[in-house]
Amino acid sequence: MSRSRLISLLIGGLGLAACSERVIVRAASDVLVTIEEIKPGDPFATAQVRYLFAKPMPLAEGDPSLVARMSYDAVFDCARKTWGHRSQALTLADGRSVSQTYVQPDMDAPTPGSLGDSIVQGVCDPTVRKRRASRRPQASLERDYLETMGSGVIRR
Repeated sequence: MSRSRLISLLIGGLGLAACSERVIVRAASDVLVTIEEIKPGDPFATAQVRYLFAKPMPLAEGDPSLVARMSYDAVFDCARKTWGHRSQALTLADGRSVSQTYVQPDMDAPTPGSLGDSIVQGVCDPTVRKRRASRRPQASLERDYLETMGSGVIRR
């Protein structure tokens, strides 16, 4: 299934990103990335960025622990097109959780066309946010994504 087809199937109901809505940044064979709780601000916007891996990935090279989910409490400087993390939480495949809080976010300017660039656009660009917004609950998106990655079709 093509990436654009998967995204359009997952988006379902469209609308502007708000409290009960999320932005689907990427729905690919390896990862589903969504943004929730977008709060525009001056000078910084904030949001929750969530990753769900189709197949858990190694925590670190040589570490047997596998990461199933990852989320960031992120801050965005939309004028500079940069973002950083205030905290990170990992859910491992065995159910354990690991989290880290950062004293000050390291603001990064993502490479154009990269996943990071798509995340910044999803928060900072209202047109992108509107086009990729979904009213579906996160759990529903994740369930359909995992079913699609396992079977190739989304069950209704």
